[in-house]
Amino acid sequence: MLCKDHLVLLDERGELEALDPVTGTVLWHHQPTLPILSSLVCEEARLTYGTANGVFLLDVHAPQRPVFFASPEPVRTPPLLRGQRLVFAWGQHVSLIDLSSGTSPWTYQSRDPVLRLEGIEDRLVLVRTPTRFLAIELTTGFDLWQHQLPDTEAHASLGRDDILLATGTKLRSLDPATGELRSERQLDCRPTEAPRRTEAAVLVRCAGLLFSLGPEGEKPVWSLPLASRGADLVLHDRLILTSDPTGHLAAWHRRSGRLLWTSPFAPTAAAPPALGEDQAFVVTSSGSLIALELDTAAQRWRHEVGRPLSHPPMLHGDRAVLVAGSRNPLALVGIDLARGAISWHHDLVSPPVGAPAQVEDVLLLSTSAGLEALDLTKGTRRWLLPAKDRVSPPAVTAALNRFLILRPDGLVALDPRHGTRLWSTALGTSLLGPLAEGRGLLFGITAGEQVRAFSATTGTPLWLQDLSADPSLPPAIFADRGIVATREGNLHCFVLNNGGRCWTSALEGEAIGALAHGHPGVVAAQGRIVSFLARADGKLLWQQNLEAPVSVPPLFAADLLILGRTDGVVSAHDVRDGTLRWSYPTGAAILARPILEGTTLFIASRNGTLYALR
Repeated sequence: MLCKDHLVLLDERGELEALDPVTGTVLWHHQPTLPILSSLVCEEARLTYGTANGVFLLDVHAPQRPVFFASPEPVRTPPLLRGQRLVFAWGQHVSLIDLSSGTSPWTYQSRDPVLRLEGIEDRLVLVRTPTRFLAIELTTGFDLWQHQLPDTEAHASLGRDDILLATGTKLRSLDPATGELRSERQLDCRPTEAPRRTEAAVLVRCAGLLFSLGPEGEKPVWSLPLASRGADLVLHDRLILTSDPTGHLAAWHRRSGRLLWTSPFAPTAAAPPALGEDQAFVVTSSGSLIALELDTAAQRWRHEVGRPLSHPPMLHGDRAVLVAGSRNPLALVGIDLARGAISWHHDLVSPPVGAPAQVEDVLLLSTSAGLEALDLTKGTRRWLLPAKDRVSPPAVTAALNRFLILRPDGLVALDPRHGTRLWSTALGTSLLGPLAEGRGLLFGITAGEQVRAFSATTGTPLWLQDLSADPSLPPAIFADRGIVATREGNLHCFVLNNGGRCWTSALEGEAIGALAHGHPGVVAAQGRIVSFLARADGKLLWQQNLEAPVSVPPLFAADLLILGRTDGVVSAHDVRDGTLRWSYPTGAAILARPILEGTTLFIASRNGTLYALR
């Protein structure tokens, strides 16, 4: 699964491995202390799973410090995450964990065993038992309502405005607050999965059929035949891609249900396709990756990987990441989507550890064998520093045209041309996460929750300060200030040249997920809450509560603050008081921080579209 900017794999031994989806290099390896019993769940950069004795929660950027929440019985159903709330089920119980305090405000006991958690919204969590659906209020732990199931085969989907419930041959719409029946429709078949709500219709899937129901009337707007098994639905903004009864990949118009095309090769398709802006990327069990025109199914290119493919391709930027092989050892293959050619190949048997570092035309990899530098223009080795002990391979980064080696006990700087040591600094502890570089120094956080600064040219330690809290983001340097955000919602400011504290600002709510700096101050995003603070003293100047969480770092543009949200809206706010100047809906979550070129603002949306606004 793709979790934030990490590709997380669960291998046959029950261990987790995270890789960079662009380069294919291993970022970290996690060996759970208890066997994983539930599916993995990712929310933003947090990963959670159930075990025999409780739930583990880890940050994909700091997996070395997972958090454990115990339960008296095994947790087999996937937990749910929403902001600072973690909900998990065990036996006949449902428990809520407040992640801001680490405490459990309530545990709900049902009369029946809990089969699964169907969904979570701002106010409630929807729970399924063998005989009923329960809506539990998140703040109190009391059940708001219970809905008795007339049929043991039931499927539900929780939305912000309603709950769609398919039981037997009926489709019901329930009020989330009261559980009261709003509407009911009689279907001609029994749904086999939860209904899906789109912009103007509801998609209902039965064995061998797919229906699109409009807002009124009991008859479907359209219906189409499907393969009875193995036909996953892939929704595009104007198309539906799935397999027809013969197993061929086919595309239907989303509003009319009209068949647009059927591809000739798809009986060998091994997984659902992945969608680009105007292409569908399909893998086959024989080892092919095929790029098709979305409008016509015309083949743009076809690449033979040479090993069986059974997982859907994962798109990241201009590359597709493929899992190749049918059993261990597996390999990850990076494909250039423009040409259909292999851009890299990575064998998981002996992979590099951590992301590589680059200085001009030299790439540095950290492996169990040592540090290896490659010439990017020729693909040849520049130099190799063999490992001298059995400790884990160190993380590597680059600053001021030199490589920095983050060892468990200190920091080492290497000349990228020859691999010779320029300087080393013993810390007696390890650095956590990346370093910030600026003003001729390195700024970072070490184990023990301490903030440290070093000279970037000599490695000399300059100052040290206690943080007394877990960071939620890598440290940042803004002008002559160093800023650290914590999971408690606090911002700490330090003077870079002497380590003195400028200010500490306590922001109520969840962990700070994004930071940005402009001439007048610092902006911090905590889900839906955006706060603007004065750079000089940390005083809160204004605060806005948005309709959806901020998904990317904010951007300063003259007297405007540009925000991209998970609901696909980009909004511009006056930096003086936070008032809304304008907003633009893209229809899908914003993927990356907007880019300002002159007077044009470029925005990348998850629907595969690049927008240019002026």
